[in-house]
Amino acid sequence: MKNSILIIFCLFAIACCKKKNSSITQRINSISYKMNGEAVSVEIDATFPYSNATFQDSNKFDISFNIPFSNGLGRKEAISLVSIVKVVNSQKICALLRPTDIKKDTILTDSAYQHYINLKLATLHSRFINTITAGDSECEGFVPDSTDVSSNWIRVTYEENNYGIVDGEFNMKLIKIRDCPDRNYPDTLYFTEGKFHLNLKE
Repeated sequence: MKNSILIIFCLFAIACCKKKNSSITQRINSISYKMNGEAVSVEIDATFPYSNATFQDSNKFDISFNIPFSNGLGRKEAISLVSIVKVVNSQKICALLRPTDIKKDTILTDSAYQHYINLKLATLHSRFINTITAGDSECEGFVPDSTDVSSNWIRVTYEENNYGIVDGEFNMKLIKIRDCPDRNYPDTLYFTEGKFHLNLKE
């Protein structure tokens, strides 16, 4: 009798654990943070199909989120974190300029472009942009402050199913690299209390 009760208890405990894990698996992708003290929270849905979390390769993943205007229509801003290594600890976020950040009409040689691509794949970097009002073209652009080694980091705090599900935190200090008359953001943006909950896809 005691053995039967013990077996039933074990089966009940396993069922509860499975139910708990499945509820985590069903989460909607989300990101939240404070930008210069103002709270931002976004959940991904079909309205913003370009927001996603994807595997770059077997060892890394990328995050990209579009932030809507207050009326929920159109992309106001976008934040991305690229080449995050699949390890549960802190990683430094670096600054990486695109050729068009240096000069809009810059054309690289094939070897210079390949060097840039290799650097992009090897370097954990981030970017924040806002868009031209009532449009989708990039306006102001921001990248991490390379002189501040302590303010730019990301930390994976939980992973499940070989990073099929990921939780994490981040903090960033970004500086403006491109100006635009359609926006008037400060020259420095401070991202604090950043958190993300993701279901990654191939």
